[in-house]
Amino acid sequence: MVTRLPPQQTEQPELKSPLVGHFRFLYFALAWIFFTLGILGLILPVMPGTIFIILAAWAFSKSSPRFHRWLYYHRWFGPPLQRWAQYRVVTWKVRVFAYGSMLSSLIYFGLVARIHWAAPVSIGIISIIAVIYIGSCPSHYPDPTSNSDPDSDPSRYPNSDPP
Repeated sequence: MVTRLPPQQTEQPELKSPLVGHFRFLYFALAWIFFTLGILGLILPVMPGTIFIILAAWAFSKSSPRFHRWLYYHRWFGPPLQRWAQYRVVTWKVRVFAYGSMLSSLIYFGLVARIHWAAPVSIGIISIIAVIYIGSCPSHYPDPTSNSDPDSDPSRYPNSDPP
């Protein structure tokens, strides 16, 4: 039996609500802010850049397919974004840098800077959330020679047959 697919649209459908257009503009502006922070983070040693490039790609995906494609297939920024999209891996080198940056920021704002107590508490809460998320990501890329289906590994199910 042959199934016919509907013809592909050549034009983008119009936005149904002006509010959606405003959100699209906000996402687009946010994407450029994240991209700028990412560039600064790649230049400055005290600020992470990769996370802002990932956030820029996310915001571009919500606002501009053209700029999302540009960033995703960029000569320098594209490969890390593609690896993140495919594997969601946070390597040990990145983990150590992220944990160290968060800890040093927390120590600085908690002990050195003379600011209201709510700022270090907020930074601490955000850091805890980031540590939990980073810790939940795998730290190694999958071995291309191994089986790509983890459910087919019999050692994962010692007392039963695999699903």
